Order: sequence, then C-alpha cells, then structure tokens
Amino acid sequence: MLNEEAAVRAEPFILMTDTVTDLDDLVAHPDRYLVSMYAEPARAAELWHRRLRTAPYGSEGSLSLTYFGHELLGPRLWDEVTGIWCALIDTIADFTVAGAGERLFPGQPVPIRLERAGSRALFSVNGTRTLVAPELFIPGVLTAAASYCRWVEEHVGASESSLSAQTERLLQARETTG
Repeated sequence: MLNEEAAVRAEPFILMTDTVTDLDDLVAHPDRYLVSMYAEPARAAELWHRRLRTAPYGSEGSLSLTYFGHELLGPRLWDEVTGIWCALIDTIADFTVAGAGERLFPGQPVPIRLERAGSRALFSVNGTRTLVAPELFIPGVLTAAASYCRWVEEHVGASESSLSAQTERLLQARETTG
C-alpha cells in the first residue's frame, strides 16, 4: 500500500549567494548556489541568519518537491522558501473547500494550482501539470510543510506560526474526516 511519505518528497534549500544572475547555471549546478536545509542544517541556519542582517527574511532559496520522483518544483523557481510553502498550503486549503485553489509564488507571477479531475487532482506550477492522487499528495505536502516549520524553529530559532497553524489545522481536519 502506498502512503504519502512515499508519494511526496520535499527538501528546502537556502541560497548561498545574494541573488542569482544566471538561472541556467543555477539549474545545471545547484550545488554552487544552494545548501540543503536538511543535509547541512548548521550551514543553512548560518546563511539564514546572515541574510536576515540585510533582508527582511532569511529563507531565500529553493524548494525541491517531487511526486513519485517526478519533479514538481525545483531550483528554476527559486524564491523565498517560506513564501513558497505558504502558497502551497493556501492552495491546498482552498482545494479542500472549493475543489480548486490557486496562489502565486511570493516574488514572481508564477501560479501554483490544484484542481479536481475526477477522483484525482491536477497540480500545476507555471503551466506544467501533473495528475496526483489527493489522498496521497495533500497529506504528503502537509507533513513536509510541518517538518519545514519544525526545522525553522529548531535551527533558526524563529516561528513560522501562521504557516504552522494552518498546516496543523489541515492535517487535523484530514484525520477527523478520514
């Protein structure tokens, strides 16, 4: 039996540089630009804190999101990672209520959309669409978002309280409704 942990994989990365001037180079060589928050937590936290000294947020980077190994998000769409998570969770919240949800990336006009397609759902980012099983995809994304919030609290000493609270509400709602 498949579960959401097998279906969805997420790994956030922090940008090592102040900005990206060559997007193709970032995509071809992400290790030159990005540090995994999970593989190198001390280094990622140090970069986060350093960025906070000159910017309003420290989570500039990328979110790798895969569904059964198929890349949904990657370094080409680098942005503010907490904002990406917020857009994903808001999209899921709207989907659970209305059968469709859409948000934009925090710093660019890139749409994230989730809409019903029969018993499945279409997840799209910037027009690239992937058919997903909502019963695996949604709890997988929510669990990954909760892990991200815990990482930020443990390693940065900050709270993503709004994101964390909404993620927990959605997880609890899924538990009570099955």
